[in-house]
Amino acid sequence: MRLFSIVICLCAVVLGAVLFAAATSAALSPMHVGTAAIALGLAYAVKDRECIQTAALPAGAASTQTAGFDLGHNISGQLLAECELVLDAPALTTSELPDTKTVTYAIETDDNAAFSSPTVLAAAFLVQTGAGGAGAAAAQKTFRLPTGVERFVRVKATGVATVAAQTKSMTVSMVF
Repeated sequence: MRLFSIVICLCAVVLGAVLFAAATSAALSPMHVGTAAIALGLAYAVKDRECIQTAALPAGAASTQTAGFDLGHNISGQLLAECELVLDAPALTTSELPDTKTVTYAIETDDNAAFSSPTVLAAAFLVQTGAGGAGAAAAQKTFRLPTGVERFVRVKATGVATVAAQTKSMTVSMVF
């Protein structure tokens, strides 16, 4: 929540500077517009250490998941902050992910931290497939959370029978 406040303050400062420039001159220069765009663009790449989670990958035909991120919805139950989840999947060797075998990552949401009745936002958000006797390369993928997302969000990794990736971990970050 602390980071969200900082981002809002940054945006307010930039917007104030642009409005001041607009009030004191007849037209905005490209420099003013560019400065605002850069500042707002940088705000979406901000990471907070408290918003980074890791979880071991599954062994065999099992699933593992990160702890849920508490989005701390407002009083109306809606997510007001624009934010994204960034999934970093590790490189896997052929002994961890044999040819044609997969690890599938899904994004889930729920209204409670126990995830007693999760809703899947993206079923096969990222799929790593072993190929060519080399396992799978590391991968990164970003997902923008929709406005109607429930209060808690997590990433779930599911393997197949011969996956032995339990020594590797996925990392999930929220960026603002």
